[in-house]
Amino acid sequence: MDKLAEPTITQAGTTPAAGTLDPLVLDFVEWVAGEQRSYSDVLDAWKTSCPRLTVWEEASERGFVMRLYVPRHGVFIGVTPAGRAFLRQHGRPLRLSQQANDFPGALEE
Repeated sequence: MDKLAEPTITQAGTTPAAGTLDPLVLDFVEWVAGEQRSYSDVLDAWKTSCPRLTVWEEASERGFVMRLYVPRHGVFIGVTPAGRAFLRQHGRPLRLSQQANDFPGALEE
């Protein structure tokens, strides 16, 4: 196998690029946790033309965010329990990291 094609794994078990993305992933998860975010709002705010800077995809692959379909309202992006744990681990505000459910009541019209 070509050595250039193999990713380098650190002692923590992640690739070096994952560590580089951590601050951006944290910002993304915190932003999503801040209020109800529709899929289109997230796409508009976090789209990128750089194939090496895939913050949303990285957060999704790590299990920090998920897509939620809400009947009669559309698709939203929400934070998972793992994403909330990630926020707590990095000292983010308790109101964001301890919220039990991204959509606890009726969606705002």
